[in-house]
Amino acid sequence: MGQIFALVTSFPKHDHEPAKNMPRLPTALLRKARTIDPFLPALLAPCRDLHTAKNELRWLREHVEKVAKARRAKRDKLAKGALLGQLVRERARGKPLQYILGSEYFGDLEIQCKPGVLIPR
Repeated sequence: MGQIFALVTSFPKHDHEPAKNMPRLPTALLRKARTIDPFLPALLAPCRDLHTAKNELRWLREHVEKVAKARRAKRDKLAKGALLGQLVRERARGKPLQYILGSEYFGDLEIQCKPGVLIPR
């Protein structure tokens, strides 16, 4: 019973808070990520590996382009770099990617996701 309690206490208190007892990321990995893209080191904490962080950054960039295109259609300008930075910071703080992007695919279905909605897996 003591082992189960220890595992439960290491989980985050909220969905968007990272767990505090996670192992540290190697400095070499952070340096490598920074040489690839300045946003990657921030995404390593929630992603835990470079490949996943690169994928998430690609999806965030695609989302920013989609938002910018929609705003251009309404003749509204968007600072894409600022929006990308904001989204990366939200993800780095542990907010689920599906809530940031607004949807998740489940088979052939695209399910809209927002806080309070169970993310399909």
